[in-house]
Amino acid sequence: MNLEGHVSRNITPRVWMSADAYYNVGGETSIDGAAQGNAANTLRLGAGMGAQLWAGGNMVLNAESVVAKPESEPNAWSVRLTLRQFW
Repeated sequence: MNLEGHVSRNITPRVWMSADAYYNVGGETSIDGAAQGNAANTLRLGAGMGAQLWAGGNMVLNAESVVAKPESEPNAWSVRLTLRQFW
């Protein structure tokens, strides 16, 4: 199960910023139906900025980092650039 939350604010009519939170629950494995106690529940926090570049097209830059996780899970962070065209 995934839970997402986003708060955004327009800076100008064509540019916006956001604060983002993602909580992932689950991912536990099992062997012959026996749970292994290794669920990978994680909390990621991030921020983004987007701009409408032309009618129907925008670009969004997001950065996020894992801030809470099981000890066995790796630390992680990511940066994503998305270019979209809506028809």
